[in-house]
Amino acid sequence: MEVYDDDGWEVPDPVSSFEDEVIENVDVQRFLSTLPEKDKTILQMRQDGYTLQEIADKLDYKTHSAVLKRIKCIGRKYEKYSGLNFGFS
Repeated sequence: MEVYDDDGWEVPDPVSSFEDEVIENVDVQRFLSTLPEKDKTILQMRQDGYTLQEIADKLDYKTHSAVLKRIKCIGRKYEKYSGLNFGFS
């Protein structure tokens, strides 16, 4: 904390924030390394803006709901891995 004119001002430490972000990214990368390639592809395609149906068509799933089920399964795995609750369980 830095002090200006005898008043306490909390100034966020940008280094600490950056470190937290790096640690979170490393943790996510570790989790991703545990997934099968098809699951990684699904997540990457969603991040790239593909619809569930487009993913289903490209990866030979019969329906978009099968892709959604895989995403939910990946989410549950991540909850178990991280100990956090994102609403998949």
